[in-house]
Amino acid sequence: MNNKKPLIIKLLPPLSLAVFVIVATTLVAMHHSYMYATISAVILSFSLSLILYIFLRFRVLNPLSKIKKGAESFAQEEFNQLIPSSDIREFSVLSNLLNQMAKTIQKHDQSRKDFVANVSHELKTPITSIKGYLEMLNSGAVTDKENQQKFLGIVSAQTERLIAIIDDLLALSYLEMSGHEGIEFETTHLYEITDRISRYNSSEATKKKIDIVLETDKKITVQGHPLLLEQMIGNLVENAIKYSGENKTVIITVAKNNNCPQVSVKDSGNGIASQHLDRIFERFYRVDKARSRNAGGTGLGLAIVKHVAQLHKATVSVDSRIGKGSTFTITFSEDI
Repeated sequence: MNNKKPLIIKLLPPLSLAVFVIVATTLVAMHHSYMYATISAVILSFSLSLILYIFLRFRVLNPLSKIKKGAESFAQEEFNQLIPSSDIREFSVLSNLLNQMAKTIQKHDQSRKDFVANVSHELKTPITSIKGYLEMLNSGAVTDKENQQKFLGIVSAQTERLIAIIDDLLALSYLEMSGHEGIEFETTHLYEITDRISRYNSSEATKKKIDIVLETDKKITVQGHPLLLEQMIGNLVENAIKYSGENKTVIITVAKNNNCPQVSVKDSGNGIASQHLDRIFERFYRVDKARSRNAGGTGLGLAIVKHVAQLHKATVSVDSRIGKGSTFTITFSEDI
C-alpha cells in the first residue's frame, strides 16, 4: 500500500510557516503588538495556503491525476481510454506523448499477434502437406511407382519451402536483434554485387526468356556488408524474375541521385495496386496469396530487404502501376 503523501501536502506546512514568520516579523517591525501581528500572520498564512491549495488542486493535481490514471491503464494493457488533453500546455504535451506511446504499443502488439498467426499458418501449410502425402505412402495406398515418385517430389518441394521459410525467419531475427553489433562494413562496389546477382539468376531468367540488363556505374561504392547487400538486391531481382511474364526484361540500375548512391530493380510484371504499396514490406504480406505461393515465395523477402536497408541507413521505395510493372529503389545516405 502506498502511504506517500502528495507533494502539495508536504509543501503547504513549510510554506504556511514561512508566510507566518515573514508577516509576523514585518508587523512587529512596524511596531504593531505581538497579538495583532500573530493573529494577522495566522489569518494571512492560512488564506494564502487555502488559495494555493485550491489553485494547485484544480489546476495541477486534477490533470496529473488523470494522466496517472491513464498511465496505470496503459500499464495494464488497457488502451481503449486515451488520456484527455489539458489546457495547461506542459500537461497537454505529456498526455499526447503518452497517448501516442499507447497507440504505438497497441500497433506493435497487433503486429506481433498477426505475425504469430501468419507464422503458424505459413508453417502449417507445408507441414500438413508433407504429413498427408507421407501417410498415404506409408499406408501402401499408392502402389504404382509413377505416383510414388510424384508424391515424393511434392514432399521434397514442400520440405524445401519449409526450410526456406525457417531460413528467412532466422535471417529476419538476426537482422532485428543484432543491429550493427558484429556486422563489419567495408567499401563495396555495387557493380560487382549486381553483376554477381545477374549471373546467379541467369538460369531462372533463361527459363522464362527474360533478359537481365545491367545499367551500372562501376565507380559507385557504399560502406556496407557485401553478403547482406547481395541478399537485399538479390531478393529484389529474384522477385522481378518470379513475377514477370515470359519474354520480358529486368533492368538493374546503379546510379547517383543528389550524390546518394541508388540501386533500382525494374521489372515488366503486372504491377502492384496502390492499396498494397504501403504494406508489401510487412512480413508474410502477399498481394496475391495463391500466386505468391505457387511461385515459391516465403512472403519474407521484402521484409528482409527493408531490414537490410535500415541496417545500412538506406531507404527502400517502390513505384508501381497495374500493367506497367514495378521499380524498387534502394537509396543510400550520401555519407555512409
